[in-house]
Amino acid sequence: MPLTRHALFAIAAAAVSISAAHAQPVNKSRVTLAMVLEPTGLDPTIAPAAAIGEIVHYNVLEGLAKVNVDGSVTPLLAESWTMDPDGKSYTFKLKKGVKFHDGEAFDAADVKFSFERAKDDKSTNKAKKAVFDNISRIDAPDAHTVILTLENADPNFLFRMGENTAVILDPKSAAGTATKPIGTGPFTFDDWKKGNSVTLKKWPGFRDAKNVKIERVTFRFINDPAARVAALLGLDPSALHLPTVKVTLLLQPEHIDQEERHARAVETRRQVAAEDIQHLAHRGVGLFVERRHLPAVQRR
Repeated sequence: MPLTRHALFAIAAAAVSISAAHAQPVNKSRVTLAMVLEPTGLDPTIAPAAAIGEIVHYNVLEGLAKVNVDGSVTPLLAESWTMDPDGKSYTFKLKKGVKFHDGEAFDAADVKFSFERAKDDKSTNKAKKAVFDNISRIDAPDAHTVILTLENADPNFLFRMGENTAVILDPKSAAGTATKPIGTGPFTFDDWKKGNSVTLKKWPGFRDAKNVKIERVTFRFINDPAARVAALLGLDPSALHLPTVKVTLLLQPEHIDQEERHARAVETRRQVAAEDIQHLAHRGVGLFVERRHLPAVQRR
């Protein structure tokens, strides 16, 4: 889905190209995304900062499930799943042939390790109490099957398996995730210039690499509202305001009051500075943020 500077900006998960009606041409294979906050680390399983997931979730690190823009949950590293009638046991069949960025094979042992790590007494996973402490048993009867038994039925369990706290790590590389995340996603970690940016690059070994059209993405940390607006509106034509699946240009001057209320709700949820929305509103533009992973590939 192309990006245009008229009455609509849209970035969708299925987008495979980016264009801009600016005076300067945009490199369609490289994208720069501006973020307000720089995370202290890149492991979403040990730290709660939302900025971590904005960079790595679904891009570098993946879980068993994917939460779609419409709120539905579909398999990601899982091929399928079944639930027992009492809602206390889930059997996940895993995708075969999946590898981590370092070449290690993904299998049931990785799932078991990741969830036991999240359950551990020393775990700082923000979902430990709500999700992982409720898992009473983790069985891996074969390399591509995982059975999770819950203490209490949880109607939101599959949704939680699609959150960044439930990404799957490999035992050999898990300890270094905060500084050099290694996952199964379409992008690999490339570089972190502290105080400036994090760069990811396309991974040729991804299972659906042909549909990943973005070669490189840089997350720039710009906490000054004026600098972010300048980047969005033209000084840096490749810079988008946030790493999102959909950014829609909605605001018109006559609609500022109604949309600004919505924008401020987005601000609370996504830490978007109010100054950005106000500046954009007066120019007849605005941001509607729905999700946060890269517009890189239609994930199935």
